[in-house]
Amino acid sequence: VDLATRATDLARTGKSLYVQARALGELGSLQLVLGEKAKARASIEEALRIDRLNRYDWEPRHLLYLAWVTGAEPDSNLDKAIEIATSARDLASTKEEYLVFIQASTFLGLAYVHNGQVNSGIQILKQAQDGRSDHGGSLFQRPATYQAAVALPFVKVVFLEALAMAYQAGQHSE
Repeated sequence: VDLATRATDLARTGKSLYVQARALGELGSLQLVLGEKAKARASIEEALRIDRLNRYDWEPRHLLYLAWVTGAEPDSNLDKAIEIATSARDLASTKEEYLVFIQASTFLGLAYVHNGQVNSGIQILKQAQDGRSDHGGSLFQRPATYQAAVALPFVKVVFLEALAMAYQAGQHSE
């Protein structure tokens, strides 16, 4: 966190809003991991303001971080976290940000499972794994590139782990 705080301070003095937005987002993510939820929200919301004013590419990632913070807060509103994560996922799909799309999809799938909507959660995870929308169409302009990313061993494990947790929660045997 100290390094991320220093990076944020340097970005502010360097006057680069692009670097500042990135540093704030990563600082917020680290603050969340340390349980500093209020600080994390403030850092991430500031990063998002900069992203939106300048149309920076960090917005999908920072939206996802905001969803994570919202879901982790003591007075957690999981429905609001799902709404924010859905926005992050949709934006990531539009911008071909595969990693953010995958992270948002796994968060959404497991959030639905946590909310008792096991089948919906499993469906989100399976569709994300295939890169398909609810209507069966591709979510990406370059579906072959997305499939190549999903074929990577680490990404396969991420989806398999999320699906296993969803099936276990729903007592499915698939």
